[in-house]
Amino acid sequence: MFEFRHAVLREVLLAELSATRLQRMHRDVADALDRRWALSLDQHIEELAHHHAEGCTANAAQWCLRAAQAANDEFQSQRAIRWANRGLELVELADTPDLLMQCDLSIVKAFAQIREDPQTLLPAQAAFDLAAAIDDHPRMAKAALMSGTPTTGAVSSDHREFLRHALELLRDERSAEKLLLEVRLLGIERVGPHLTSAANAERSQQILDQLDTDNPLSTQIPWSVAAGLVMMGQYRSAHAVFARYTTGEALPVVTSLGLPVERFRGHMHLGLGDREGFAEGLVAFERESGPRLRFYMAKASLLQSRAMEALLDGDWARARALVDESQAIAGHDGNFALGCTSQRAWLGRETGRTEAQYQSTRQILEMRPDFPVLRALLVGDAAEAGHHEVAAVMLAELAPDEFAAVGRGWLTTMALGNVAWAAITVDARHHAPVLRRLLSEYEGTIAVIASGLYAMCSVDRLLGGLAALEGDHAEADQLFAAALDQEEGLRSPPLAARTRHWWARALIRRGDTEPAIPLIAAALETAERLGMKQLTAELEALAASVATTD
Repeated sequence: MFEFRHAVLREVLLAELSATRLQRMHRDVADALDRRWALSLDQHIEELAHHHAEGCTANAAQWCLRAAQAANDEFQSQRAIRWANRGLELVELADTPDLLMQCDLSIVKAFAQIREDPQTLLPAQAAFDLAAAIDDHPRMAKAALMSGTPTTGAVSSDHREFLRHALELLRDERSAEKLLLEVRLLGIERVGPHLTSAANAERSQQILDQLDTDNPLSTQIPWSVAAGLVMMGQYRSAHAVFARYTTGEALPVVTSLGLPVERFRGHMHLGLGDREGFAEGLVAFERESGPRLRFYMAKASLLQSRAMEALLDGDWARARALVDESQAIAGHDGNFALGCTSQRAWLGRETGRTEAQYQSTRQILEMRPDFPVLRALLVGDAAEAGHHEVAAVMLAELAPDEFAAVGRGWLTTMALGNVAWAAITVDARHHAPVLRRLLSEYEGTIAVIASGLYAMCSVDRLLGGLAALEGDHAEADQLFAAALDQEEGLRSPPLAARTRHWWARALIRRGDTEPAIPLIAAALETAERLGMKQLTAELEALAASVATTD
């Protein structure tokens, strides 16, 4: 193999060649390399694609497709787009364009483009239209799967309509690709504010009931369903799906963006109060990601999960550093920007920056009035910052139709959890019956937000606080005890300290001060040690009220 010592010399010699001769030389080189590397073509795809493309050989577009696919496999999206575009140029130059090749190149290009912009829809639509024009249903399904994932329900209507249209055209198909489209549509609807947990469970089961276990593609569907159940906080249902369909082999990726299912299974374990399972899931996520960690979404997902570990431990400095790193890597992506904002909000709440966080959430809501969950965050922040009258007014405004204004979908536990937190803090007992009923299906689990932004608390703590508001004291004590047991099992001192505070506060409000004293002492020790400034102040005030009563 020969090469030029200097690029200028190469350019001078190439300039002396006619376009026809240069093309013929590339063909000759392509032919020679095809024969030389016949047994190892996959190791030289881009070099072969280059010579075939420059030589305009009969297989040039096919080689560009292979090069684009290889670049996608290596998470090199821009390179994949360049190769796909080159292949499309070659198809268009042909006397009789190969429509199947044009469609395949467009699908590969769409795959690369959603990695660059996870919310984009146009590349998938373009590929789908090409597949529909030749009435190729498998390619139509593959193209539709290349649609991106919007950040909020307000910007997802086009995605929903596109997927519904695709499913209508494929209504006679009983393929795994169509089921994956059903999974994708359900995932888009989770981002919106209307999907209830009951509807998610029903549609998830309908998808599972249609599985063709003889189809290799079907192996990905149950894990995709389980991941969606995790997103909705339905951890027991997700666990049942994992248990039924896991064979001991490595689990595949469950999104077109290439994130391993271990990410979701780890957070499922956290939702079930299993810290060891969560830690094992993170290790497996990092291991299974491999080269995907070069891709910003995988890297940011891992960083946000590590930040959640730090939040559980009360290691605020580490959590803040991980959030900053995640923001630097993926802050351009609306989903991850929201995740970073949410984690910063939790940090602010735990470290005493409640007023600053309240003002920040107000500003974000003004910029994003289309995002319902921000209203729930704001009422929770208002209550924590001491603006109890403001929080009470907001609760009254949000209450109609069972707090529908704060949304449902993948942020249900975040929305209802913050509303319940505010109602308990400001003693808004008239909201307790509705909130207890809405949160009751999550009893016994940890409120892990989405697929792992942070663990808010044991849902039993929220239910205990609501039961105390209603004067159901025996039930409240049982729920607080269960919450404390679960949070201590998670080895999370901050969560356990807050549960002790809430339990002690409930005891004191009903005049039962003696059992509150050791709860306050244990919580105060943790709060002071971890620098939980506001919680420390609230516990000191609670202790003073007990001393005054005595």
